[in-house]
Amino acid sequence: MKSKLKWIFLFLLQFLFINIVYSQSQKNNAYKRSGYLEKHKKVERNYELRLKRKLSCTDTILTNGKMTIRYFAKNNLKLKDIEYSLTREGCKQYAWENFYNKRGLIAYSRHHGMTCIKLAEGEYDFHPLQFRRYKYDRKGNLTSIIYDEGGMPKKYLFYKDEYGNQQYHYMKIRQVDFWK
Repeated sequence: MKSKLKWIFLFLLQFLFINIVYSQSQKNNAYKRSGYLEKHKKVERNYELRLKRKLSCTDTILTNGKMTIRYFAKNNLKLKDIEYSLTREGCKQYAWENFYNKRGLIAYSRHHGMTCIKLAEGEYDFHPLQFRRYKYDRKGNLTSIIYDEGGMPKKYLFYKDEYGNQQYHYMKIRQVDFWK
């Protein structure tokens, strides 16, 4: 009987220890993820400030179930665009926000999903689903896309093969390497 109690006690201790270690690692992961998302917010704020300083005109394109709003600088350089899509029920929605660099090439994008719950009249709860960073060479050729969907970033490297065709390969990267 004593040996049974001893094993049960050891099992409970092990179970508690594993739960404590696991919950601590979850807290650390949540902290790292929140710091990672703060970096995204900082970058987005910088693009939004640039948009406010340089904005000259906007245009809107409506097609079946989609609305695209484009923002331009005085020299007709694209600064940002947002594409919204609704289902017929008006509930499921997504938005792609693309931010452009000083040469008018897409530099950063964010994809949102929207819940069907209204926070206040006209406000919905958007959740970021994907982030992308785009890098180019001096000639403006795309060299890489760093893509993060739900905390599992991948880096796509683009190159020309011996025949001049664009090829790519990808690798998984750590979240801390998203901004490198």
